[in-house]
Amino acid sequence: MKTRLLLLMATLAFALPMRAQDNDCYKVLDDARLIVNYSLTWRNDSTTPKTGKQEDMILLIGNEISSFQSLGYYRYREFQMMHPDADAIAYERMVRETASNISYRIYKNYPQNRITVMEYVPFTGNFEYEENLPDFDWEIMEDTMRIEGYLAQKAVCQYGGRTWEAWFTEELPFNDGPYKFCGLPGLILNMIDAKRDYRFYFQSIEVPAQGTTIKWENTETVKTTKQGLFKVIDNAAESVMRNFDERTSTEAQKKIYYGMKSRNNPIELDRK
Repeated sequence: MKTRLLLLMATLAFALPMRAQDNDCYKVLDDARLIVNYSLTWRNDSTTPKTGKQEDMILLIGNEISSFQSLGYYRYREFQMMHPDADAIAYERMVRETASNISYRIYKNYPQNRITVMEYVPFTGNFEYEENLPDFDWEIMEDTMRIEGYLAQKAVCQYGGRTWEAWFTEELPFNDGPYKFCGLPGLILNMIDAKRDYRFYFQSIEVPAQGTTIKWENTETVKTTKQGLFKVIDNAAESVMRNFDERTSTEAQKKIYYGMKSRNNPIELDRK
């Protein structure tokens, strides 16, 4: 483990940034120095006993900024931003290959102590809000365990109406983690809420290829607050429920309806 950690840190120390240029599709925020892969499993429907959804997630850590999002959504947006002139067949193939249930992107700006969330709401548009990095008020416990070879320690906090259990490692001294979580003396590997509804599991860590950057998508967004975004999401779901007609709906509309109908267990329960 010691050898692997030293190799990783040495690679980071000598990696030369190769910043890509901004263009009309995106703005470069930072050079990506580290990629952390997670698996997220969650229970979309609180009325069912099983965890029914799974998504691969990606955390890009830069010098000052990090981004967290679905791996599928990241791959699709990277393709879209880097190949704006691709033909319809290429886009259709990417849509199939990168289908995702999660459309939020979370950016942590550590020098400014700010967090920005961009999310696409179906049938409504892209929304964005910014606020201070959350103060998670961690309680660090004495419990330890090995996760993929790293010595991890337990910490707990309250956030968004849930009690969260985190496992972080000081062997990877990065103040970051999945979703909005940060503020511990090492990278957060696993995050699990007390109800076991949401579970982020560490998969791997790697140094990205030179030229990998953290990008901000230049797309039209509606600026709002966190509570404003929650209201938009909830209202969009209510509108789909209210206007659905089984007799006249297409198969695609039925799929959307039943998918949204079961989506009653958000990661942040506090909606006000």
